[in-house]
Amino acid sequence: MQQVQINAQALDVDAELDAWIDGAGEATEGKRRKRQPQSAEELKRELEEEFLAPSPRFNTQWLNRLQKRWEAPVDYADLFELAPTQTRTVIRFTREGLEGRVTRYREVTVPAGSATAKNSTSLRRRPAGRAEFVRGAAGFYPFEPGGLEAVEAISLLESEAQAEELRASAAAGKSSLDRIIKFGVEGGLLEVAPGLSRGFDFKKEKAAEAERDADDVQDALQRDDSELDREVGEAGHEVDGGPKKEEPDEGLASDEEEDIDSLLPVEYPALEPRGELLAASTKKAGREWAHVVDVNKEITNFYDLVPDMAREYPFELDTFQKEAVYHLENGDSVFVAAHTSAGKTVVAEYAIALAAKHMTKAIYTSPIKALSNQKFRDFRNTFDDVGILTGDVQINPEASCLIMTTEI
Repeated sequence: MQQVQINAQALDVDAELDAWIDGAGEATEGKRRKRQPQSAEELKRELEEEFLAPSPRFNTQWLNRLQKRWEAPVDYADLFELAPTQTRTVIRFTREGLEGRVTRYREVTVPAGSATAKNSTSLRRRPAGRAEFVRGAAGFYPFEPGGLEAVEAISLLESEAQAEELRASAAAGKSSLDRIIKFGVEGGLLEVAPGLSRGFDFKKEKAAEAERDADDVQDALQRDDSELDREVGEAGHEVDGGPKKEEPDEGLASDEEEDIDSLLPVEYPALEPRGELLAASTKKAGREWAHVVDVNKEITNFYDLVPDMAREYPFELDTFQKEAVYHLENGDSVFVAAHTSAGKTVVAEYAIALAAKHMTKAIYTSPIKALSNQKFRDFRNTFDDVGILTGDVQINPEASCLIMTTEI
């Protein structure tokens, strides 16, 4: 400690500080002397680069001063708005004839989106999950048979509609013929043609018919009065001449019947047939559930009818195969009945390819497991997404092409 104290007293702090300042000042003066003055061209170029040349970046300080931010109004009530509800009715066409012409429109109620396999028997219910898509589950409702859906509700609505029509017709004072023949869209007799503002006025025709009927009645009454006067005169002459035997006048009775029949309406124009009536047959014709296609008639314009085939074949298709492909492209249900090795599998392959093109599901059924396994191997070489589902094998059951046995 004594040695440290001696050394500290020996140091002259002020002298050393003065020497350091003097040395730094001399060094600064030396540096200033070494700096060369800039020429006018260099100063001009430096000023141009600093103030006149555009900079790719805006100055941050000026940006913070000049930039303005507009506060957007926030309406939190928009977060609580509900999406539009799903419609419960749709408009469908009513078609008639083989050509499917549209005769009228009707509004049909569609089931709610909450209909599932656990609470609805409708065919329009939501599909089940992937795990229960094929086999289903024991708790699922079976599908309701066709034609029995909401029969009681439909009959109730029809009875209410008929009662309402009867009340409306009675209030309007319509005749029985007007109640039977419904002029309008529902009854099938259209009043207004497309493109016209109004239709045929039946009131004028009815008024004219009433006037003609009144004139006919008046003429008949006048004719009857004149004939009665003539008969009275003839009877007076007979009394004056003497008693004669009365003979019945058959011609007068027939004339009176004809006059009465002329006053009664015999035919109604609205009830006349619009087309040719077919001859009545004693035997009732059976209902045709399918249209048989003539396979002996060659399809010459097949590739014009089906320009973009879902699957191409290296050989020419037979006539029945072309017919099946054409109807499959039209969305019809096709039933192929042919002998062994006739080419029915070609139609099945095209149906599978068409289902894959339309992103739908195709199911190929076979009677035995061995045939199912064989078709699974064959279709695996042809199509990409193929599955099999038998009693003991389950491979890729959610595939677009699923091979199943009849027991499943």
